[in-house]
Amino acid sequence: MQIAARSIIRFVVWLLLLGAILIGGGIALYTQSRSPAAARAAEAATFYVSPVGVDDPASGSSEAAPFKTLQYALDRVPCGSTIRLAAGIYTEDIDVNRADCLSSPTPLLVSGPPEAILVGAGDTYIVEVLTGNIEFNGFTTDGEYTPGDYRKKLVYVNAEGVNRLSLIGLTLRNAREECVRLRLNAQHNVIANNRFEHCGREGGGSTGDNREALYIGTTASQLENDQSAYNWVMGNTFNEGIPDGTGSECVDIKGSAHHNVVENNRCFFQSSDPESGGINVEGAENLIINNLVEGNAGSGIRLGLGEATTPRQNRVIGNTLRNNRAFGINLVYEPTADEVALIRGNCLQDNFEGNVNRRVLESAGGGLCSR
Repeated sequence: MQIAARSIIRFVVWLLLLGAILIGGGIALYTQSRSPAAARAAEAATFYVSPVGVDDPASGSSEAAPFKTLQYALDRVPCGSTIRLAAGIYTEDIDVNRADCLSSPTPLLVSGPPEAILVGAGDTYIVEVLTGNIEFNGFTTDGEYTPGDYRKKLVYVNAEGVNRLSLIGLTLRNAREECVRLRLNAQHNVIANNRFEHCGREGGGSTGDNREALYIGTTASQLENDQSAYNWVMGNTFNEGIPDGTGSECVDIKGSAHHNVVENNRCFFQSSDPESGGINVEGAENLIINNLVEGNAGSGIRLGLGEATTPRQNRVIGNTLRNNRAFGINLVYEPTADEVALIRGNCLQDNFEGNVNRRVLESAGGGLCSR
C-alpha cells in the first residue's frame, strides 16, 4: 500500500510539472506571436494602412481593420509582404531599416494611390532609407507641410551601400532641396516612371544650390569616392506641364558616380542654375540615352568636372535637346576623339547659346526633333 501511495504521489507531481511546462511554453509562444520579431518570421502577406486605422498587433490584416501608420507596418510585417496605403494624409516621417529582409527573394512593397499622401512630421527627411530590397509604388510624397513651408528632402539614402531600392510611379513634389538622393555607394536601385514636381524650392548647403530633383553620388568637396553606380533612372517626368518649375538639375550625377543609366526621361523648366544642365554628368561611363530635355535655364546636357584630367567616357545618345537657354550639349573640358565618338545621334534644336559648345561636337547631332 505504501509503495502504491508513493507511486500515486510521484505521478501527481509529474503531472503538475508537465502542466507547468506546457502552460509556460504556451505563454511564451503567445508572447512571441505578439512580438515584431515573430511577425517578421511569419509568411509574407498583404497588410493595410489608413489614417483612420489603429496601430495594434491585432490590426492590419484587412481593409476594414488597418494599421494607422506606415512606420508601424514597416517595422512589423514579414519580409516580402505588401503594405497597401489607403487614400488620405499621412503626417509621419518614416525610416526603412529592415536588414532582416535583405536576403528575401521578394522585396517589401509599399503601394497606394496618388491620393495617399505622405507629408512628414517635421524631420529633415520624410523617407530615410537605411536598408534596401524595398519598393515604393504609386503614392505621393509632398514636402509642403504648411503653405510655403517645405521639408528639406523627400527620399534620402542615409546608409552605406543601399541597393535594390525601387521608386516606381510615385509623385514626388515640393522639396526645399533634393526630392531624391542616392548616396554612399548606392547601387542597383531603380527610379522609374515617377512624376517630379517643384523640387529644390529654396536650396541649401553652403552655396544654396542643393536643388536637384534626383541627385546621385556626392560632390568631392563633401565626400571623396562616393561610387554610387549601376542605378537605373527611366521614364520619369520632371516639371512636365509646369512652366514655372523650380530647382536646378533634373538628374545630377556627381564625380565618382559611374555606370548609371538615364533613359527615356522628360526634363522641363528647371530654372535655378544657368551654369548647369537639365541633366548634369560629372562621373564616368554613364549612359544618357533617349531623353527629352527642353526649356531649362542652363544647357540640355552638361558633361564634365571642369578641366578633367582623365577622359570620362560618358555615352550621350539619341537625346532631344531643345529650347534650352545655354547649349544643347555643354562639354566643359576638351574631350578625346574616343569620347566625341560616344556622343552621337542627338537632336539639337533652338538652344539659345548654340547647340554645342565645341566644334568637335558638331557630329553629335542627327535628324529632326520628332518629340
